[in-house]
Amino acid sequence: MAGTIIGHGITIEGEITRPGSGVFGAIALIPLGSAALYAVAMIQICKVATREPAATMAFYLTLSAAILGAASLPWQWVTPTPLMGLCLVIIGILGGLAQMALTQAYRLAPVSLVAPFEYSALLVAAIFGFAIWGQIPDQFVWTGAAIVVASGLYILHRETVRRRQPA
Repeated sequence: MAGTIIGHGITIEGEITRPGSGVFGAIALIPLGSAALYAVAMIQICKVATREPAATMAFYLTLSAAILGAASLPWQWVTPTPLMGLCLVIIGILGGLAQMALTQAYRLAPVSLVAPFEYSALLVAAIFGFAIWGQIPDQFVWTGAAIVVASGLYILHRETVRRRQPA
């Protein structure tokens, strides 16, 4: 699926990398690395959640992301307009609250129960993609999303059955 994002005089052509699409390149390693680091972060949250408050963990996760993200500022900085600044503040507050809620969820429930709920992000991304950019997900996106959601639901079912069985 090709997409053009235009804003503030910037145009970016994008492709979703999928098997056989011919768009796989070094740049495709960025989302792969992002997914791997996200998985590591969630594993660490699960390990530390019993010892640290959710707010503390969300603070350090956000601080780490801000420091790593700041490395690109010399090459990518665009001074935000007041409206963009307000949007950034709102995004920061909502993201921080979401991170604290996710951390608390991992503290109170097993990973196999919480993780499938994270897949709702696929639906939210599709809704925002349509609402903001008019993108309609194609059959490959829906098929991939169905596979990911079905896998999560299967794991949830399997873990539920395992917990019910006597040791």
